[in-house]
Amino acid sequence: MARILLVYGDQERRRGLAASLNHDHHEVWEHSGVEDARGRISTHRLDVVLVAHKLASGESADVVAAAREMDAAVSAIILFEAAEHAVTGEAFDALVHPFNPEVVRVAVQRASERTRLLRENYLLKRLLARVQEAMPAVAGQGIGSDDEAPVGATVDLAVAESFDLTAVLEKKERDLIVRMLSLTGGAQAEAARRMGLSRSALAYKLNKYGIRADSCARSE
Repeated sequence: MARILLVYGDQERRRGLAASLNHDHHEVWEHSGVEDARGRISTHRLDVVLVAHKLASGESADVVAAAREMDAAVSAIILFEAAEHAVTGEAFDALVHPFNPEVVRVAVQRASERTRLLRENYLLKRLLARVQEAMPAVAGQGIGSDDEAPVGATVDLAVAESFDLTAVLEKKERDLIVRMLSLTGGAQAEAARRMGLSRSALAYKLNKYGIRADSCARSE
């Protein structure tokens, strides 16, 4: 399930698009103009922005820019009229009227998956940065992935070869999930939102690491 901002001036078409998305149980917020959309963007975490290229109060770029100012990972799908050329730099994807319901649903699913991957990639980069800080020292100096060992330095190969990066990353991820569940009182939906994960992705990780959300809620 994705959190979608749908901005389209034509009410009939907007409702038709929303109806298509409701088949997949997405959370959809409908707006007709830029200013209303800005208000929603400022108060809700979004996964996908589905917006008409031209609006009475502005253009799609205004909505996309506002959404990405809040979260750079948000994916945008621009909706074009048949007479327009569906070419735009700010979009992950573009659709042209008439909007085939199945095409809309697939496009949103792809956009949502992109957003999820970008967020998880960002999270893993942060975890990796912390792991690199804990890497074995070389000649008394910490060496990152882009550094070169100083002349004459030696590496403890036994330590280096026994260092399991995957295990460290997984431990960091597990600790992060437990901490977030503690902070949210065991509320999985809120914990997933704060970590930029879908509910299904969090459920998978809870099962993978053997984490019980209710136990986390009582851990602090």
